[in-house]
Amino acid sequence: MAECSVCRNFVPLPGPSNGFINGGYGHSLEESSNSCLVCSILWEGLCAFCQEDPGEVRWMAFKSEEDLPRLQYLLRNKIWIGLHFYTENNDSRMSETFNPWEDLPPDTGCASNLEQAKNWIRECNESHDRCKEDLLSGYLPTRVLDVSAEKDRVFVAEGDACRKVPYVALSHCWGDFMPIKTTASSLPVFQTEGICLESLPKTFRQAVFITRLLGCSYLWIDSFCIIQDNREDWAKEAPRMADVYRNSHLTLAAMSAANCTEGLFFRNDERQVKYVVERGLQDGSLSTVYVRPAIDHSPYEHGFLDPPNPLYPTPLIRRAWFFQEQIFSPRIIFFTNLEIIWQCHQRNNCICKVRNYRELAQNLILRNGVRRHVPNGSFVELKILWERIVESYSERELTYDSDKLAAIASIAGLMSGKALGRYVSGLWDVYLAEALTWTVNPHRGSGFVTKRSKDKSMPTWSWASVISPIHMVSKPPRNFEVIDILYEPHRSNSLVEANSKAIIIRGKVRECRVWRHNPTCESTSYAFQWRTMHVVGTEITCTFTVDVVSEVTCGPTEAMEAIVLSVHLGEGLVLCKVDDEEGTYRRIGDVGDEALRGLSYNPAVIKLV
Repeated sequence: MAECSVCRNFVPLPGPSNGFINGGYGHSLEESSNSCLVCSILWEGLCAFCQEDPGEVRWMAFKSEEDLPRLQYLLRNKIWIGLHFYTENNDSRMSETFNPWEDLPPDTGCASNLEQAKNWIRECNESHDRCKEDLLSGYLPTRVLDVSAEKDRVFVAEGDACRKVPYVALSHCWGDFMPIKTTASSLPVFQTEGICLESLPKTFRQAVFITRLLGCSYLWIDSFCIIQDNREDWAKEAPRMADVYRNSHLTLAAMSAANCTEGLFFRNDERQVKYVVERGLQDGSLSTVYVRPAIDHSPYEHGFLDPPNPLYPTPLIRRAWFFQEQIFSPRIIFFTNLEIIWQCHQRNNCICKVRNYRELAQNLILRNGVRRHVPNGSFVELKILWERIVESYSERELTYDSDKLAAIASIAGLMSGKALGRYVSGLWDVYLAEALTWTVNPHRGSGFVTKRSKDKSMPTWSWASVISPIHMVSKPPRNFEVIDILYEPHRSNSLVEANSKAIIIRGKVRECRVWRHNPTCESTSYAFQWRTMHVVGTEITCTFTVDVVSEVTCGPTEAMEAIVLSVHLGEGLVLCKVDDEEGTYRRIGDVGDEALRGLSYNPAVIKLV
């Protein structure tokens, strides 16, 4: 076969190319498909799955030992989508170009998948030494669903009154509504009369089915096991999520369901998981190549939040509450729209087998870090871990801004009172001044526009006051110190709410004026966060990063009064005075500019809220 200049006959470039073959625009594949067999197969696969004009998209082809032959294509919204190409067996004439591989079952809840799940659990129980350390017995949450009492009903049961046997936990997206949940009035009914299985949403019914299949009697679902209209019960149970998930026999994660009605299992059209490309060869024989979406396992292995893939939706991975649920769960089965994936402390397995039996010792840094260092790690270990947790967690989404601290309260609770000291509204008192130097990092989110939390109790000096990906700069301040922390009287030890709204700072400040230098700019790039600052009494004008884009929108003629609180040479926090409160300021951004290095400041004691 003559070498094709477009697909290079699907042979990777020599040297350290990571399997890269070639790339271009879809039209190049289309044109070459008339003369090249491989290009014609790639082009037909692209046309079958691409949701935009396939001729206009950019593509790249890869082939490596760690992956199936893959074609990546780029959508207009900068999302890369992958397609796998494979053959049925080694007898196929195209098997040297496209590796033989097993099909994905169209029904993710089929008998073979469920049997595989049971085998994963059995293997973990019998041979995973690291997992055995965390499979503790004798713990039950405050409440559980008893799925064993009656075939057609389940009951909310008090954990103290139940047999201390393994239980299953569910992670799921609530969505816009919850059709059935435990309230103060429904709790007695759910305990005595139970809940008809047919009245449960699809995700919950299927979770009951799997729990029974595994021989477990109890299932934990947040909407049933926490009294949803009782704030006191919610505040008590939210910090216990660490115990709930890390002591579970297994966590079921409804990855692809946007709400509780969509289920754990998905039935796909055969062509969605096995698109057939047939080609007649020169000798008159027929060769078949199959195409399916390439499943990206990086969110499960590393926790990366890539832009949403329309062929492979995983809304749960973006849910803030799921962040700590995944960290604490010793064993998880992820139910996606295309396959099921297993994860424990020792292995990461999947039905597609592209990433099967992958060691996880160096992966899942946060999960392993929590397991290794919490609660008794050193100050440095816990500090670095907490900052990584905040950075990763801040990329996740919440329905209610008021849940910002609650959704990581379990992690904070395990660290509280140890090397980092006392928890202070998302930060720690031992190095509070240093931690105030965080900055927004909107380029970590696709097209992200930062917003201020609707939770008015959250102080602006806490990262939790901003809806944005956060970067924890954490530089020891040279020019200021926190001399007092003003705790809220009735929630000074709270982990789920801001326990301090104000701190007193002794430092050095300088007056300035701030404005938006380009009010007509509609960009959502990182530059969208830049604002202009002029230091009063000098010729210094520079840019700074504003925390929330809507808080500095004026032009230079209506510039806002502000101050710079010096942190280091040339670096500081930008603060705005709170009306009618003498000496009280709120944070609006941070600045770092060489022009500020020689600036003189005035000593001051201020209140930051």
